Amino acid sequence: MPGWVCIDTDCQRGGWLTCLDVARNHVIQANQAGEVREFPLAEK
Repeated sequence: MPGWVCIDTDCQRGGWLTCLDVARNHVIQANQAGEVREFPLAEK
């Protein structure tokens, strides 16, 4: 999807596959068990 960046955060070893939605400043993560979590990217 346009504006999304996929970041491999070691989902192969039990971690999460991370997607950064730069348009919304939002993070979406999924793991191999099919769990999904979402949260806003924190601002400094």
